[in-house]
Amino acid sequence: MGSQLTNGYWLVQGTRTSFYAHRLAWEAVYGPIPDGMVIDHKDRDKSNNKIENLRLVTRSQNSYNKPKVPLKLVQQLPSGKWRGRNYNSGKTEWTKAYESREKAENMALARRLELYWVI
Repeated sequence: MGSQLTNGYWLVQGTRTSFYAHRLAWEAVYGPIPDGMVIDHKDRDKSNNKIENLRLVTRSQNSYNKPKVPLKLVQQLPSGKWRGRNYNSGKTEWTKAYESREKAENMALARRLELYWVI
């Protein structure tokens, strides 16, 4: 028996415990989820548990695939130039300075894609 929770995830009820459907789907196809890893919904739809929508990621990678909220992706420097920001292994990583905000954003997003596979 299963039910959809208010947070969007599907929960499958066993006789003594409950399991998230996306984790069951992953384990049915690929086996146990390694320690420190989580299952991410690529399209951010927590109810879409099709195997092609799921991927194994670290918690850090998973945090980058959350719905977009205003985030400080770039910073304007006193010189008027812009630089982009990302986080890599818990440390802030900056792009070089660019004349336009758009160029700094694009470079930061490209690096984010390189680091985490998602924007």
